[in-house]
Amino acid sequence: MYDGSQENNNLHYLAEGLTNGLYYTFRAYSVNFNGVSLEPSLSVSYFACTEPTGLDKAQIVSQTATALQISWASPQDNGGCRVTGFVIYRDDGQGGDISTEVNAISDVEVRDLPSLNTFEVTSFPADSVGLTFRFQIQTFTT
Repeated sequence: MYDGSQENNNLHYLAEGLTNGLYYTFRAYSVNFNGVSLEPSLSVSYFACTEPTGLDKAQIVSQTATALQISWASPQDNGGCRVTGFVIYRDDGQGGDISTEVNAISDVEVRDLPSLNTFEVTSFPADSVGLTFRFQIQTFTT
């Protein structure tokens, strides 16, 4: 519990000392000259986690003229929360930023599959013959 009643303009709080992997729920009451509010704010809940680490480099499993199949292993450390899915990005084939998502934001073939470890990439720019593409895998956790 945190009492910020002596800090009039403080509208934030950093909860420290949380345990990785545990689920925490927070809510707030307001306080003024007349006392504490009768009803709290809506609650908000979060898992306490750190970012996953140790995700190995993606490997090319096979390729055709129009597709690459890539594979990867789950992160070695999930940061204290379970893996819920992945996102796959590629560059433009000319050394630019690795920022083009190769699967749609709502792609259930990637986003909600924590055990996924291979994916066939078929979205490439026109006239990409002879270009070299770089990929990046992002892991999502709870």
